Amino acid sequence: MSSRKATIDDAMNTLKVVIVGDGAVGKTSLLISYSQGKFPTEYVPTVFDNFEKVIRADNKDFLMQLWDTAGQEEYDRMDKILTYKHARMRNMNDDDRVPVPSDPRVVLLFSLAQHLRPISYPETDVFLLCFSLAGDRSLTNVQKKWIPEVTKHCPDTPFILVGTKHDLKNEEALGRSTEELHELAEEVGAIGFVECSAKEMFNVDKIFSLAADTCLRNPAFRAPGSGLTKKASSPNMAPAPATQAEGGCCTIQ
Repeated sequence: MSSRKATIDDAMNTLKVVIVGDGAVGKTSLLISYSQGKFPTEYVPTVFDNFEKVIRADNKDFLMQLWDTAGQEEYDRMDKILTYKHARMRNMNDDDRVPVPSDPRVVLLFSLAQHLRPISYPETDVFLLCFSLAGDRSLTNVQKKWIPEVTKHCPDTPFILVGTKHDLKNEEALGRSTEELHELAEEVGAIGFVECSAKEMFNVDKIFSLAADTCLRNPAFRAPGSGLTKKASSPNMAPAPATQAEGGCCTIQ
């Protein structure tokens, strides 16, 4: 079959997948490895980005929209600045806080920026909650920050627990075995747990096959007008003919 460019017209339906997690755990690398078939060689911190890929499931074409988001660190820094600003207004002890930018426009920008991530959440079909298997605080933050955040904004949207950087896996530093991570996924209400390596392309396709399967099994996805009327069955996922994925960005006016 000849190759074709991935466009919205080619896909009768769309699947929206949003990836969240701490900065530098490999979220963008995972999306690029899947959508473009290559591992990025440079780390570029993400503010807001998206990719697309046409997939084949249930004998239909779907446009899988992959939404990338910034990690926790960027927003935590903004929170500290705003907290400091309010502390000064209340004459609180602020000796240990970071300086307030002198330009009020910068403070306003930070205030707006900390709300960018949740803007990508509405109408999400499935979340990918990522942490590093190399062993750091990212797994703890999945439980303390990311699960509460996505369930607050989208309480009925399913999510998948994803362990990245399998090529650097360190169970001792992580504090949990693979079996225990599967148990954790069940405990927190995730659809499942998948460990992967974007660098080695290990289980990358498996993650997005599970994401597509999760979308198609969700009754909310099969609402009137979706073009899907029969009960979902496990899709036989297969990559679409070779396509060139395109990145994008969001501009708030």
